[in-house]
Amino acid sequence: MSKSDGSDIELPFCECGCGDRVTKPNNRFILGHHARVIDCAWSRGLTKLDHPGLRKRAEKIKGRTKENHPGIKAQSEKMKDIIPWMKGKTHTINSKEKMSDSLKKLKLVPWNKGKTKKDSKRLQKISKQFLGIKRGPNKEPFNNAIRRNQRLAAIKRIESRTGQCSPNYNPDGCKIIDEFSKEIGYEFMHAENGGEYYFKELGYWVDGFNEEYVHIIEIDESFHFNSDGNLSERDVLRQKEIEEYCNKKFGKCKFTRIKV
Repeated sequence: MSKSDGSDIELPFCECGCGDRVTKPNNRFILGHHARVIDCAWSRGLTKLDHPGLRKRAEKIKGRTKENHPGIKAQSEKMKDIIPWMKGKTHTINSKEKMSDSLKKLKLVPWNKGKTKKDSKRLQKISKQFLGIKRGPNKEPFNNAIRRNQRLAAIKRIESRTGQCSPNYNPDGCKIIDEFSKEIGYEFMHAENGGEYYFKELGYWVDGFNEEYVHIIEIDESFHFNSDGNLSERDVLRQKEIEEYCNKKFGKCKFTRIKV
């Protein structure tokens, strides 16, 4: 009887019943012949929009966090000190090629292949979630609500792990703010004078702030500018958002940018 790899070891038949032999002595299945791949997960391609079981489960676990659910809290504490086995490592080119070949042999078809927003409720929902998110140079940027929620969530996550969250600062920038203070006759809060002022509703710290005059100072290093020398779109949107907030809360706002 011929052997699959030409060796003296007679390889076993694939347990799926196809009649072919596996490629290695300890293998039970030929790659792609396992029932988990053939039948796939029962929920593959289904969503809570069109499946009552998934909808019921989604409603059951809705709102659970580690703050209000002991199971999630226990799991979070358990995983806290576990270091991912791939952390600090990278796959070799040979390893990447093997993974790529394995996926090709499985012939897995993406759930959204051939579907569009017009005929898929799942794609419609995803489209709404990403509405306003920048996906290319000709697309609209993140809308303010999405950007603010992501920013506040990131700050909250850092505070839950370290107990505090504060931005890096430039000591030379603090000296520039102090010199500017002497010129105009009033002081500013900054990293070395009471700490940078934090707009908690927006999730923004500013380099300098005077609450009496609602005067904001930002020190702009080179990375705040594009290759063409203009202020980056991100900083423009950030300033606009702060100005709108201050005008609404304090009834006034003065914004000064100092390029260094």
